[in-house]
Amino acid sequence: MPQVNRALMLQLGIILLVVPAQYFITQRWKPASADKQQQNVKELVRQFGNWKSKIFSKATWHQWFKDIQDSFLNYKHVAVEKAKSYTTSSASTYEVGAEVALEPSERAILKRRDMDGNFAASAVPRNPRPAHIKYRIGQVIRHKTYGYRGVIVGWDATAKAPEGWLDTMHGKNRPHLRLLPNYSVLVDVRDRKGPQITYVVEENISIITDHEVNHPQVKDYFNGFDGVQYIAKQWLKKIYPHDQ
Repeated sequence: MPQVNRALMLQLGIILLVVPAQYFITQRWKPASADKQQQNVKELVRQFGNWKSKIFSKATWHQWFKDIQDSFLNYKHVAVEKAKSYTTSSASTYEVGAEVALEPSERAILKRRDMDGNFAASAVPRNPRPAHIKYRIGQVIRHKTYGYRGVIVGWDATAKAPEGWLDTMHGKNRPHLRLLPNYSVLVDVRDRKGPQITYVVEENISIITDHEVNHPQVKDYFNGFDGVQYIAKQWLKKIYPHDQ
């Protein structure tokens, strides 16, 4: 329980009472006898005492903090349930489908990301495209937290990665992140040393334009840059038929 500066709270309470007290006085305290005025003063003091004892009681503060905690837990529950609802219909239909036919060299590009199809490296077509997916392959992004730039080369409607990786990167106390869309991103080597590919949850992404990403694997996925986004190669369009 936080320590309450009673003197400060009393001053604040008096300030907050000025306007209603002024209204009360002007509306209710019409010219009256001395006895009536004295009675009104006593009533005002009594009401103020009741208000003060209620405001500064431990029970009031405890209930206030409990209400805040309950509101936070309810918000978190709603966020998790909302994310779950995304995966119960069209979001999960492509995950059980057959992989698209790819040339060995094209399939090798995905295998370099992950042999088991994690991190958006699956060749199963994202068809239909779930309505809640915000971003598309070829879009250039900036990570909201770390600031690096990159280009999206794949996405999963929900996180698809080894459990240990998810525990480390998302944390066990944020399970809702696993239910959000996650994107595979080629990171600009000017922002991070060495060619890197990251797997980014949707809420950490912001879109940028007029920026060409410097990464040695860009040419494996795209035919070129049109000034706004990258144009996917045909094999990548097979996997993401509704992105471009």
